[in-house]
Amino acid sequence: MRSGFTYQGQLRYGGAPYSGLAEFRFTLWDLPSEGQAIAGPLDIPSVEVVSGLFQVQLDFGESALNGNARWLEVAVCTENCSGT
Repeated sequence: MRSGFTYQGQLRYGGAPYSGLAEFRFTLWDLPSEGQAIAGPLDIPSVEVVSGLFQVQLDFGESALNGNARWLEVAVCTENCSGT
């Protein structure tokens, strides 16, 4: 059984579609707030974003997507991501 999937999203920066490289972090939760992390975080560096659009492959493992409701948290960094 395959557990991975393609996630497509749109990124806006300052109200306009962003173009450039971005680092993403994805975490899967059991509740929309104050829940427990089910899987992740998955860090995906150097994602190319073109006219605000991006696509990544995510795989949290078979047990994470078992038919129960899940919420995906997406964090993104576009500049100075290493903290230096």
